[in-house]
Order: sequence, then structure tokens, then C-alpha cells
Amino acid sequence: MTPEDFNQLSLTEKGEIVFNHCEFIASREHYHYTLNLYAGFDYLIEVWYNDLSIGIEKIQMISNINQIYSYFEDVSLKEIENLI
Repeated sequence: MTPEDFNQLSLTEKGEIVFNHCEFIASREHYHYTLNLYAGFDYLIEVWYNDLSIGIEKIQMISNINQIYSYFEDVSLKEIENLI
């Protein structure tokens, strides 16, 4: 599936694909949203969950690599060493 194909889908169709065929990677908070990062189809996909209205507002493929860094800015090397 190409990004163009994915972007043409409805929110419901995107959700079905992400939750059934992609792997959860990380989560982060952004204002009143919980953003979840998934990997699938050789792309990274971001799911925007609104904590106030209690629902998914947006599902999008990540096109800017800098968006990924925000998921891992709080990870320390010490935490990684403890996993090894």
C-alpha cells in the first residue's frame, strides 16, 4: 500500500488496517492527545487519540523523519543498557 492509497481511505478504513496489520512502536502525549506510533507496510503511521472527546481524530503516515524523534526524546541510554 502506498501513502497515497492510505491517505485516500476513510478514518475507519485506516483504523482497521493499522489495528489489524501494523505493529505498535511507541506512544507520547501532546497537549490533550495521546499519539501512538505504528509500523506497517514499510511506513510509520501515527494515530491521534483525543483524550478529551475520547476518540481517534486522525490517522496519518509520517512523512517527516523529525516527527519520529519526539517519541524517543525521553529515552535514556541507561534505560536501554538495562534491557540488554
